[in-house]
Parts: sequence; structure tokens; C-alpha cells
Amino acid sequence: MATKCIAFSNNDVIMVAWTFAQKLEGCVGCDVRRIPASSADIKSGEPQGQSLPAMAGFAGDPNAGKSGRTTAQAPIQKLFWKDLAATDLTSPGPYIYQVIPLKGTFDGKGVPTLTPYPDVHPLFSNPVTLTADHGDAEDASSLQAYFNRGILATQALTHEVPISKKTGAPDAGALLKKIADPQDPLRKSLSSDLTTALPQLLNEAKEKGGDCYAALYELHDKELESYLTGNKRMHLILSNTFDSKSGDPDKENKPARDALHHSGADVLDRMLPDGSHIGHNKFVLYLNSKGAPTAVLTGSTNWTSTGLCAQTNNSLIVRSPSVAQAYSDYWDRLKQDTDDAKGDAHALQGKTFRTANQTPVKVNVPGASEATVWFSPNTPQKNKPKNPEAPVDMADIEELIKSAKQAVLFLCFDPGNPSVVDAAAAALNANPKLFIRGALTNADRAGNFVIDLHDNGRKPDDPAQVIPAKAIDDTFGMWEKELLNAGHAVIHDKIVVIDPFDAKNCIVVVGSHNLGYKASYTNDENLLVIRGNESLARAYTVHVLDVYDHYRWRYLLAEYGTKDSWQGLQPNDRWQDQYFPAGKGKPNAELDFWLSATP
Repeated sequence: MATKCIAFSNNDVIMVAWTFAQKLEGCVGCDVRRIPASSADIKSGEPQGQSLPAMAGFAGDPNAGKSGRTTAQAPIQKLFWKDLAATDLTSPGPYIYQVIPLKGTFDGKGVPTLTPYPDVHPLFSNPVTLTADHGDAEDASSLQAYFNRGILATQALTHEVPISKKTGAPDAGALLKKIADPQDPLRKSLSSDLTTALPQLLNEAKEKGGDCYAALYELHDKELESYLTGNKRMHLILSNTFDSKSGDPDKENKPARDALHHSGADVLDRMLPDGSHIGHNKFVLYLNSKGAPTAVLTGSTNWTSTGLCAQTNNSLIVRSPSVAQAYSDYWDRLKQDTDDAKGDAHALQGKTFRTANQTPVKVNVPGASEATVWFSPNTPQKNKPKNPEAPVDMADIEELIKSAKQAVLFLCFDPGNPSVVDAAAAALNANPKLFIRGALTNADRAGNFVIDLHDNGRKPDDPAQVIPAKAIDDTFGMWEKELLNAGHAVIHDKIVVIDPFDAKNCIVVVGSHNLGYKASYTNDENLLVIRGNESLARAYTVHVLDVYDHYRWRYLLAEYGTKDSWQGLQPNDRWQDQYFPAGKGKPNAELDFWLSATP
């Protein structure tokens, strides 16, 4: 393999992958440095810029695990890494990353002395910028994708939240108070740009004139609620979240609902029965001052503090009249269906509404070659039968997954069964060379992937291709017990990415849809399928594999590892063997995937 270094980004994180022509004997890791592109000297062999933060250390290092460490003292023993600290900088970039292999010597106590590897020039990446913009050449901001940080199972959060005496992990109650406070730094860190993305179209209507039409499932964040309360330019269809324990049909949304009605806001209550059917949309539609549908915000993010901060989520703003018109027509159908029910919850999601949703809408998405919007529920039956036929939208997604040539990546909360998890397993059975990676909140659904492979007579090469979210559940070595969740969901994205490095055929599937059959039968949902926007596909790929990579280590630790195996860095070069197997093993799938891209 030729020497290569490549960087990728979205609005929240930068991913860097690299390789050397061969194994570097005695190399104990790499120092990864961030350099402003304007000052980078790619001809220089000298260290430049700033080393990235790092925590792991060698067993004999007395400072291992302490704050303030960087890759210069705690080198990266992988050939891909992510920069989570770039969002704290005043500039979004562009940045170039320098990768310096390090040689190590160790004294009798195992304390390291690290120096640049002799006669190997540092590697430099392509320039990369933190950005949400992925539109066309005329206006990059015409398509904006936002991702939050939203992961609670981190050592950093363990140090920022009081520890519960009962659990030994960060106290969930204390966390919920912090993320509900708009001024708390932790809220700002975990939510990333979502707190500005969600109300963006509402602010635009206020500044430029026009109206917003929204359909929301959950609403109980005070800051977000403030954008809606008394807003005469906002027209909201607010559904309910049925509480199965108490039988309360509107436990979570009632305070916000009452406040909105009291403020005189235009709110239509869409109250679905018993929790088996839900009004799961989370979109905002903007009609400009002339009444023309102009832009839409969609995605997975509920308007709650946990949706912002305590779950992984995404939001997409699309400035396209055709996309906005499709959502406008759907909003009108939601309203008509609600009016027709005349307060009878069981009459909602009626035949007329379902039939209209069965037809996909071809739309124009900036920077894309093709795009389709699906809405649901779109089946004749109101409930998923025992042996269901694929709903029209899921049949479309299954065909797209089946046609994948290189990769299928996904994040889900709980898609039910059947779902994209089963479709990914079927695609891998048909094409064993596919790179499949997925992460879910629900452990049973992740297990379905492995079961489906076994059922088809195939043994999965890597049991961690599809994983459930996990946290470190005990204190050992330098690691402290973590908090997995502070509510219902952990991974809440609903994303599929197919062949992201194929400029013509890359596909991003995004929206509120849970990506399983049940959602199409029972839920109000929206689903946007975008083809041929490689910039957008790369941004979603970075998010998916950021989340996957974070939970994969914790999953392997919980399922297969011993605590002694995870104490720290190896004081030798054996960490490279997985990348340079010399005929004794297989190439590293993650690295090969990243390096298959063209900068």
C-alpha cells in the first residue's frame, strides 16, 4: 500500500486516516498534529501546529490518563483518528493534519522517551474545514447538515458530572439539570450546533417575513419552546408521547402544549392513541413572505434537551422549493387528517391520508443528482401484520442497500423487525466484500444482524460489524465508570449511507423514519433519499463512523475483553500488525475503507 493521509469532516468532528508503505520497526505510535492550512509547510520534516488531545498512556508512564496530555506524549496506536477538539477553536479551518511516527525507548520502570522516527518524512493530509454546508457550487449553504456530540459514555463527561453514590457512574439527574440550562458549557458542548440549527427557519421568518409550518413529536426544552411561544408566524402540529407506565396520553408534551395554547400560538393537537401509533415527525417548513415554500428542516432531533445533548442526532436544512412543496403538501394532509378525525384518536391516520402517502415525490436537492421524499404511514393496514410485506418506502431502501457496491453504513435507535439491519445482512450475504458498519441503541436488533448471517449459512467475519451502544460499566486502570444514557435513547439517528465515496451513486437516507417496517405501518414519518452529493455523504459517513467507533471499543470490552487487556499503550510496534499482516492476516477493513477515498 502506498503512503497516504486523508482527512474528512462535518460540522462537529474531523476524521484523519493514514498509512505507511510498510511496517515501521520499533514505531510505538503516531503524533497527530493540527496545522492552520495557511501556515503548513508540507516539505518540512519538522513538527508543526498543535498535537491533538489524547488520554491513553504506556504502563510505566506516571502521567497516563491525566488531563492536558497530547499525542506527542500518548501517541496514537491506530492509523485513523478523530479530532474532537477542533470545534473549540475560534476558526473552523481549513486545517492540514501532520502525522509523525514516533520511536520509543523505555527505562527500567517503563517510562517512555519518544522521538520522531528517523528517515521517515511526516505525512500531511488534504486541507479540511469544519462546515455544515454541502449545497451546490452557487450556494454551499443551500444544504446544511448538523450533527451533535450527544455521547454520554465518555471519560470527559465522567469528570464533568457529579458521581452518583448509588451507581458509581455520573449522576443522571445532575446531568439532566445541566443540559436543560442554556448557559451550561456541557449543554453547549454536547449539542454542538443543533441549538442554532433547529430554530434557524423560525428566525428567518421573523427577520425576512413569511411563516413556518412545523410537525413535532416531542417538545419539552425551554429554550426551544421559547422560539414557538406566542410566535404568530408559526403554525404547529404537535403530537403526543403516550406514557405506558402511567397511561398518561400526553405526559411529556403537556406543559409546553398548555403554554403554547395560552400564548395564542397556532397549535393543532394531533393526539394519537395508546403509543402503538405515534406522530414521529420533527420538521419545520418555511414559506417566504410571498407564501412560496422555500426551505425545510428535517432529521432525527426531537425538540428536547435530551434530543439535543443526550442522544446522537442530526438535522438537515434543505433550501429547495420542490422539497419544501412536498413537505407543505404533507403538512396539509396531516392537518386535514386531524380535522377529519374530529377528536377521535382512533380515526387518525385514515385511508385517504395513507393512500396519498404511498406515492414518492421526486425533488431537487442542492448538489444532488437525484432525490426522493417518502411520507408515512403509507400502508393500507393500520398495524404491522405477523408476516408483513415491505411497505413501499422500505422496499425502496432495501433495493438501494441491495445495490451497494462498496459500503452500507447506518445508525438507528430501534428500527424493529424487519428493518435496514436485515437488509444489510442480506446485502453482505450476497456480496461478502461489502463494508458494513452499524450501531443501534437496541441490542436485540444488533444481534439480528449476526443471526441473519448465521441463518444464511454464513459466519460473520467480524462480530462487531453491527453493534449496540455500550458504556464502561466498572472502574479499572485509568478508566472510570461511565453513564450510558439519561433517558430512553442513546443512538437516536435514523441514517443510512451507501457507497459514500462514489461521486455519482453515493446515497444518504435521512429523516425521522425509524428505518423499519413498523414505522411505515404506524407512524407519521418523513424520509429523504439523496443521491449523488458526495460532500453530504462524506459528512454523514464521518458522523456514523464516529459514533460506531466510539461504541465499538466499549462493546468489545463488555462482550469479549478482559480488563487487563485495556490498560494502556503497547511499548512496542505490535500495534501495527493488524495493518501490515505480512500474509498472516487480513487487511484492516476500517483503514482500507477510509483510504479508498480520493482527497
